[in-house]
Amino acid sequence: AQETFSLEKRYLHGESGRPVWGIASVAVVRDPKGEPSHFVAHVQDIDQRKAAEQALAASEARYRNYISTCPDGFAVLDHRGRVTALNETLVNMSGYDEAALRGRRLTSLRDARASDERLERIASLTFEAPLAVETPVLTAAGERRVWSIHAARIDDGAMVFCRDITDERELHSRLAQADRMAIVGVLAAGVAHEINNPLAFVLHNLE
Repeated sequence: AQETFSLEKRYLHGESGRPVWGIASVAVVRDPKGEPSHFVAHVQDIDQRKAAEQALAASEARYRNYISTCPDGFAVLDHRGRVTALNETLVNMSGYDEAALRGRRLTSLRDARASDERLERIASLTFEAPLAVETPVLTAAGERRVWSIHAARIDDGAMVFCRDITDERELHSRLAQADRMAIVGVLAAGVAHEINNPLAFVLHNLE
């Protein structure tokens, strides 16, 4: 049979009348024959502890909400550099499901044709100050994309933010190509002008 019983509940404070959290503990006291004689009850004030727990729960809820709605891919790495937590954005970016990404190192997503010492440092946690790297990766479908990865140490692991910058890089490349073509056009027009001037002089004198 149960000899003790505990229950967390709210009480009204005697002086202020405000509700406070307490934990009521009740124990059975038996006589020499083993029969219940009386009960001993004790109430402990746990209002501050409950307030701290509620504040922590609210903070964790805000953190989870931020991570789940973050436009960047996010992952937490353990002390071995392996993914232990991630958001839906990273799942969508990589094309792998969550189960397939958990336990993997970031270097396993890298395009084998590319190598970057900074990514190796992130994956092996051999860095202290925040570290950033742009590196090509291969999605689950085999598509080559470029990711910008920012990492920062937390406790004995790290948190990592990933952003797909492939389209941005392609746009910059096209703009640079357009600028080069514009410069070539200006030079060609200048050369044509320089050629036309002597020809016009010669033709004028021939007339």
